[in-house]
Amino acid sequence: SGAFVKIKYATQVRAAPPVFVFFANHPDGIRESYRRYLEGALREAFGFEGVPLTLVFKEK
Repeated sequence: SGAFVKIKYATQVRAAPPVFVFFANHPDGIRESYRRYLEGALREAFGFEGVPLTLVFKEK
């Protein structure tokens, strides 16, 4: 859409299976490639290798 996307914050809302909610000004503008990057970064940083993760993007 050409709009500048800024992720305001993220929180883990469920533990099993892990669900993370990201709040952004334009969540529809977050590309699939960046969503995969965020998922990979969470897996590496917090040891979620092999665990199904759900990332939800909402407007804030």
